[in-house]
Amino acid sequence: MELENMDKAYARSKKALDKSGKLIATVDTLKKEVKALTRQIENTQIEIIRAEEDGDKAKVKTLKESLKAPKKELEGKKQQLEKLEATVQKNQATIDEKMAELSQDPALKAHLSEVIGKKFSRQLVKFQKGKDEKINQNETLLKIQEAAKQDPNVMYSLKEIEKYTKLVSKAQATIADTTKTPAEIDKAHKELPGLQTELNKARGDLARYFRGSISRDVIDKITSYENLGREIKANERQIKGFDKQIANYETALQNIGFESPLRDGQSSDISDDSSSTTRTNAERTAPSTGTSPTPNVPATQPKWWQFVKRFKNWNAARKERNAEEEPAPVSQEDKQKFKNSMKYEVVRDYEEKMAADLLKQAKAQNRPQVDRENDEDEQR
Repeated sequence: MELENMDKAYARSKKALDKSGKLIATVDTLKKEVKALTRQIENTQIEIIRAEEDGDKAKVKTLKESLKAPKKELEGKKQQLEKLEATVQKNQATIDEKMAELSQDPALKAHLSEVIGKKFSRQLVKFQKGKDEKINQNETLLKIQEAAKQDPNVMYSLKEIEKYTKLVSKAQATIADTTKTPAEIDKAHKELPGLQTELNKARGDLARYFRGSISRDVIDKITSYENLGREIKANERQIKGFDKQIANYETALQNIGFESPLRDGQSSDISDDSSSTTRTNAERTAPSTGTSPTPNVPATQPKWWQFVKRFKNWNAARKERNAEEEPAPVSQEDKQKFKNSMKYEVVRDYEEKMAADLLKQAKAQNRPQVDRENDEDEQR
């Protein structure tokens, strides 16, 4: 396959399409103008009929004369619109043709599948890291929330934090408000240090209660007891979002013959802790019942760097498996050819299209499961 010539033709059509794409923004305007002109002409034609019925020849002549300009303008805009649409269709057809040609090369598709597989696998590690962070945040927030329900002193500290957070914000807003009088601003300046001291004292009391288990950084971000619940719910929504993303990317990987680096048994480094990625917040915070833990559910959440290490080991293991399954080695010449192919815009765009299509297909495959989970959530 001659990629260089194909890329030149593709680039020309894409550039023309991009240019016409900017012009296509005027299509709606043209259509509105055509509609307005058409209506204007129709209204004038109705007036001509009425003038003819009244026997007013002079008016008929004047009205017919007035139709010439809008009719000419309407024809011009119609031609402009047709030409623009034809240009877009022609260039889009060329682009589609080049993409179709690339799809007929199995070796190139296999190479791009590997490229996409690596990218998707790295993205999975990022998703897992993000999910891990949100789960850990919720563990901390739930700990504070439960302590507040059990201990009045903790609840009192949270209420004090809420009170002085609002007062500090109010004083700062007064200082920044140019409509306030000098006296009001001066009063806020004097009150602010004391309010900040009281806020720090309330946070200090809470930090001492959780000394050794919750960092001061976390305590300093708390603004109220009610906000704990809102943050927990917000994190739960993000965790659910990460779960959907992970499911879609894992399905997409499976569809091109890859296995997720987050799955058990994909490398010698993977231990039972990988199963924690599917644990719910309820499971993670539920009190002990004295029974044996659920198999494969660990006590701690794996850190993000463990997933990075796991991915590297998985990738090495995958290469080894591929080498066993495909004994015929790829020549250095072919490897270099594939590597060089990525310099062409048409190949890069085809890779993006492949990736987008894979994710679209995966989402469609997973949608029935997502719908079932949503129905279950509504029933709870």
